[in-house]
Amino acid sequence: MFINFAVKCNITSMFDRRLKSYRLVGKTPVECSLEESTLDDKQIELDFFDGVTVSTVFLPFDHSFDDDSEPILFETMIFGGKYDGYQYRYHTYDESVEGHKDACYLINKTSIDRNNKLDNLGI
Repeated sequence: MFINFAVKCNITSMFDRRLKSYRLVGKTPVECSLEESTLDDKQIELDFFDGVTVSTVFLPFDHSFDDDSEPILFETMIFGGKYDGYQYRYHTYDESVEGHKDACYLINKTSIDRNNKLDNLGI
């Protein structure tokens, strides 16, 4: 007996959703063609802290793995330093801006703690 594995496991629906493209119109993600999704600047926020970069970008493809949730289209990452590789993803523009601020706070707090320790050591 032959079973259509793609139908049984809902793989087709997962791939259909993951292949949807988006672009930002203002702060709102809008479904679009693949060609249109590559036209926009993807950078939302970018900050540098003493050799550490905090970057928040718009992702033109849905990064969620749940067919029933809203698309995950924004990502904050930290490059360098103690939290190198930190990553968090968001559903909305506003969530991504707040998440970027949180990541910057994390880096700033680390820098302040380090500077306080150096001051205490007289360095």
